[in-house]
Amino acid sequence: MKDAKTQGREWYVANRERKLAYQRAYRARNLAARIEYDRGRWRDDREAMRKRDRERHARTKERRNALRRAARVADLDGWRAKKRAAYWSDVDASREASRRSRKRNHQKIIGRNAIRRAREKGASVVERVDRLAIFERDGGVCHICRLPADPAKFHLDHRLPLVRGGAHAAFNLFVAHPRCNIVKKDRLPRVEVGH
Repeated sequence: MKDAKTQGREWYVANRERKLAYQRAYRARNLAARIEYDRGRWRDDREAMRKRDRERHARTKERRNALRRAARVADLDGWRAKKRAAYWSDVDASREASRRSRKRNHQKIIGRNAIRRAREKGASVVERVDRLAIFERDGGVCHICRLPADPAKFHLDHRLPLVRGGAHAAFNLFVAHPRCNIVKKDRLPRVEVGH
């Protein structure tokens, strides 16, 4: 004699299509009631549902990312072809999306490029730095000419230059005007360059 679980599984396998058709019909008949139920539940317990969603998202994030990476690696050529096809299907929209992304992530892009350049120059220490935190730490004042810098257009200068063994880390980075930094080049800070 089979146990209840095995019997249930066998019945489901034998009647799968019939059960799915019944479920679809039931959902279609009761769609309005289901929507109202979900809205009421969301309205009554919004914060708890958001918390549950955030927890579920955090719990499954690594797994989802691993699955995506594995799928990309398994079919790298297909993935690249799909990206190319999406780009060329609407070039203007793709370029606009790229421009928006660069504008939105401007500080991140600058930071990533600075890390790449520091590695190329053989910096003794390479750390990820928060450009805006350094700007706030220095009060937005150029360390070379001592005048206020524009928060939208400023450089981070390595006080001890990378080519002289300086580190790409917060303790060696200071706010500078672009012109002051370019004029200073890889010299040690000694005299005020000015504008």
